[in-house]
Amino acid sequence: MPLQNLLIIALVCALAGCASQAPEITASISPAGGGYALSAKEMELNCKELTGRMQLRILEIRDYEARQHTSALSHGLQTGATSIFGGTSANADPADIYVEDRARLEAYNQRLAALNCKSYDLAAELQPKDVKVTPTPVNPPPKKQ
Repeated sequence: MPLQNLLIIALVCALAGCASQAPEITASISPAGGGYALSAKEMELNCKELTGRMQLRILEIRDYEARQHTSALSHGLQTGATSIFGGTSANADPADIYVEDRARLEAYNQRLAALNCKSYDLAAELQPKDVKVTPTPVNPPPKKQ
């Protein structure tokens, strides 16, 4: 590939972020909006493991709606570059990734509740906060007798 083409690709990637560089999300999202289905391995996770995964994911997507990860221009450039130079369009739309991440958090939170672990108030934790504020689970609701 000529150097000029490599420079163009590098420029487009720098401006828009390359979808091929993003980790692939293998979420099992129902097309009807039914949510995320936990895998067998995820079902084996204990409270501490689920809590840790949720803390990281919350920190990654916290305040997404307030800051919108990419502009329309950079998303357009990325889509155009993929059309011209080829490559994957997987994970190209931040809104789709957010929906998948949110569905996964909801499923993990339900699993924590089913295990009688502390779970998260996701609406509160996903609000804009200082990056130093660690997401904190709350006590599970008391068991019905």
